[in-house]
Amino acid sequence: MKRILSIVIAAVLAANFVFGAEDSNDSQKKIKTGFNIGPLPAISYSTERGLQLGALADMYFYGDGKIFPKYYHKFNVEVSYYTKGSMNLHMFYDSQFLIPGIRFSTAVSYIPDTMNDFYGFNGDMAVFDPELGKFKETYHIRKNMFRAIVDFQGPIGSDDSRLKWVAGLNFFNYRIEDCKGADNALADANSVYRKYVNAGIIPENQKNGGNMLDIKAGLVFDTRDHEAAPNKGVCAELILIGSFIGKNNPGYLNVMAHWRQYISLVKNRLVFAYRLAYQGNLAGETPWYALNNVYTSYFRQVRTDGIGSQNTIRGMYRNRLTALGVAWANFEFRVRLFDFRLIKQYWYVAANAFFDMGYITQTYHKDQMLSAAALGTYPLIADTEQKLHYSTGAGLKLCMNYNFIISFELAKALREQDGGKLNSIIQINYIF
Repeated sequence: MKRILSIVIAAVLAANFVFGAEDSNDSQKKIKTGFNIGPLPAISYSTERGLQLGALADMYFYGDGKIFPKYYHKFNVEVSYYTKGSMNLHMFYDSQFLIPGIRFSTAVSYIPDTMNDFYGFNGDMAVFDPELGKFKETYHIRKNMFRAIVDFQGPIGSDDSRLKWVAGLNFFNYRIEDCKGADNALADANSVYRKYVNAGIIPENQKNGGNMLDIKAGLVFDTRDHEAAPNKGVCAELILIGSFIGKNNPGYLNVMAHWRQYISLVKNRLVFAYRLAYQGNLAGETPWYALNNVYTSYFRQVRTDGIGSQNTIRGMYRNRLTALGVAWANFEFRVRLFDFRLIKQYWYVAANAFFDMGYITQTYHKDQMLSAAALGTYPLIADTEQKLHYSTGAGLKLCMNYNFIISFELAKALREQDGGKLNSIIQINYIF
């Protein structure tokens, strides 16, 4: 980690020397007007999903350019397929001007996944055996999700108030079964999912999924100078999510709290950014099939599952920390290396070095797991005490017109039970 940080600091000093004269004042750059479209092939690779093939596009409408680099309207569309058997079919729209004084965003997504990771519940409590992991039936399920979301934000007090209210509706539908093509004999012997169902830890009426309608309300305090890649400021969120409607949904009240801060160390060049996040259960009980949904007040990524993989603890197995309550943190240095102009667009290249960590704060059906282990039935208990999980890595970013960011990162979990292998991540935007 020290070596990575040394390289990053050296790079930013060199960049300031070479490119400082051109980029010392972003406000002197020409503005963008009208429509700007960033079409790209959706090509990436990750250990969990395999090779991604498809297309995506970010579309921005800047109008007369008076508010650039902010935009009047944003659209995002993605259609892609992963070689390990999942897809992204996603549409997103965001605007602070469609409804005067209100920020409105909406998204519709269908994400079928024939090899969704399932390692059991409560992190360290769930046994992970790399040898059994060679069988796809062991740590995978088929999990298809449909999601439709409508969110609103408005100022409290004056129109330019940094304090805002948040409200929204989220609809989710999950369909779950054994992973596609699973050999029944191997599944009977190895499937973690089947063993949790047979032990009664996954309720019988929830084993094949269900649906739920969430009602979301809360507060956001935002002082960031720019949303896509801030140089300074704070964004703090406290949101309650209640769900009492839906098939196979027992009803619950959850809380989501995020603190994100951006500290400028070298103006327009080096930023220290960190996020402290918590998601937990206040009343009722989140159904097991929705435990991996990470709540957001604004979509930065198509996939919002965790904890683990590309958007929470990078480099960790996807869904490795599945529980009622989880806290996590991300710390990173972001370096803007150099700027250039190409095909009448404004670009810059950046690098980041990061350290992520997570911890389970509320377990899911711990007593049932202990009882099953005491009776000699599955699941076995690896450890009754929770431990800290952490990972590290570095990445590069290519940004067009200050808003459209292509991200490439290499990440590695620092515990073998969490991954242990170097994982590559290619996606759109910083994770926070």
